[in-house]
Amino acid sequence: MDKEVLMIFGVMMLLFCMQSVGGFFQVKEFRKAISRVHKYGNVGIGQKKGFLFTGYIFLVACDSNGIITYNEILDGAFIFSKFHTLDSYLGMPLVGSSIFDFIEKFAFFSKDEWKKNKGFIQAMEAVARHLNPESSEEEEFEETSEEA
Repeated sequence: MDKEVLMIFGVMMLLFCMQSVGGFFQVKEFRKAISRVHKYGNVGIGQKKGFLFTGYIFLVACDSNGIITYNEILDGAFIFSKFHTLDSYLGMPLVGSSIFDFIEKFAFFSKDEWKKNKGFIQAMEAVARHLNPESSEEEEFEETSEEA
């Protein structure tokens, strides 16, 4: 009985160590990706947490006019997943398109579509808030005044 308990404990510790090492390399890859994307302009980051295989992290870079200059996505469930670029999204090419065109499309999404595309929405809205800080302050003011 004692050997079985030690064996289970040993396996659990081994899995924990493997997860820690994998997490270290994922964070290192994430930092490199942010540096790469930041070279192309203002960066927005969005993520969709998933159960097992459905999550992703999306990075988007835009110029000061909101035109997408570069993007990368990390999708997959394994520690060996790497960031890669996307050519198109929602039937539109990403590079050269305006984030504001995508944000307009997001307004018509159903709840299920919104959940599926949450990371893309977060990233593009983050850049939009950065480009138009006065409009996001007005929206925050309207939300707080409605609560009062």
